[in-house]
Amino acid sequence: MSASSVYALVVLSLLFCSWNNAVSAREIEAEGMAVISDGAYNAAREKAIKEALRQAMLQTTAQVDSTSVVSTNVLIIDSARVSTAGTTKDTEIIDEWTDEDILHVRIRTHVPKDGERNADPAARYRKKVAVLQFEVLDRRQVFDFPEFERELPLEIQRRLQTSGEFIAIDATRTRLAIEPNIEQQKSAVNVAGHAGAQILIVGTIRDMGVHERPLWLSTRRLEIEIAILDGISGMLVGRHRLSENVARSAWFAPRVNVFSNAEFMRTGYGHALDRILDRQVDLIRADLAQLPFSAHIVRVEGKKVYIDAGSATGISVGDLLMTYRVATDPVTSVGNGLWLGFKETPMTTIDIKQVQPLFAIGELEGNKDLRPGDMVRFGGDGYTLE
Repeated sequence: MSASSVYALVVLSLLFCSWNNAVSAREIEAEGMAVISDGAYNAAREKAIKEALRQAMLQTTAQVDSTSVVSTNVLIIDSARVSTAGTTKDTEIIDEWTDEDILHVRIRTHVPKDGERNADPAARYRKKVAVLQFEVLDRRQVFDFPEFERELPLEIQRRLQTSGEFIAIDATRTRLAIEPNIEQQKSAVNVAGHAGAQILIVGTIRDMGVHERPLWLSTRRLEIEIAILDGISGMLVGRHRLSENVARSAWFAPRVNVFSNAEFMRTGYGHALDRILDRQVDLIRADLAQLPFSAHIVRVEGKKVYIDAGSATGISVGDLLMTYRVATDPVTSVGNGLWLGFKETPMTTIDIKQVQPLFAIGELEGNKDLRPGDMVRFGGDGYTLE
C-alpha cells in the first residue's frame, strides 16, 4: 500500500472517530441557581451545579423523575433521579454570577444521545457488607457438614468480595435469626455498628434432609434462605428462599472445608449448592444496587471531617458527598410497631481532600455543625464532575 493511501486511511479514521463522538454525545449549555444561605457560597455553588446538570439532562429525551420545591422562582429543595445516571461528562463552568443572595452557574457539558448509557458514578463505591453465621433448623441434617453454618456464609462472603462491588466482612461469629421484629432490628443495628457495615446478610439452612430410599432412588433436599438487612435501621431489604431436590444424593462422610473439597463439589449435591449460591449472590447484588452508598462521620476537627470509608471503598480526592443527620427516634409502623426507618435531615456537602485505605478526610462546606455519627452518602444526591 502506498504512503498516500495509508495517509488517506488515517485521515478517514480520525474523521470517523470525531463523527462517532459527535453523534454519541451532545454538547449542551445549561444554567442552575441556588440560594446563598448564611454566606455558604461553596455549598450554594455545588447545589447550583447540580441543578445545571439536571437541566442539561432535561434538554435531552432521557427520562427524568424529579421533584422540586420552588419558592419565589428559586429552587430550594431538589430530588432527582435520571434514568441514565452518570451520563454527563467533560463538564466545565463557563460563567457564574450572583443576583442579591442567588447564585447562578452556567455549565457546558456533554450528554450521550438516546440509547447511550455511561456507568453510574455511584457504582464505583463499594458498600460494606457483613455476612453473619447462618441458623440451622435441624442439626441432624448437617451432621456430615459439622461447620456448615459458618462455611456457607463465608463462601457467600468470598463470592461477594470477588465480585469487586463490595467490601465483604466476616461476621460469622455472630448469628441473627430471620425474624422481622423490634428486637431483631435493634440487634441488627448493634451488629452493623460493631462490624462497621452498611448491610448485613443473615440466613437459615432450612432443610438438608434425605428421603431414605435405595441409593439410586434417594433424594436429598437443599433449602437455604437469606435475608438482607439495612445496618442503619435494621429494616429488611430483601428476603430470598431457594431450594433444590438433588436426585441420587444421600449422606456424606463428615467433612469440613466443604467448598475447597473438589471431590465433593463435583457431586450432584455440590453442583446444586454451587448453583444456589450463585443465584443468592446475584439476588444480593440486585437488592443492594437499589441502595445508595453510605458511610459514617467518625471525627470532626473544625472544617475537617473524617469518614469511615477510604480508597478501598472507592472514595477519591475531589468527591463531593452529601451529609445527613439521622434522627434518634425511628418512624414505626402503626400496626405492629416495626421500625420503618429513621428520618434523615440533609446538612451540607463535604469535599474529599485526603484519602487513606480505610478512611478519608473531607472539608466541610458552609457552617453546619456536623458531629460523629452523622452520615455521608453518594447516590441520588451526590455527584461527581468528569
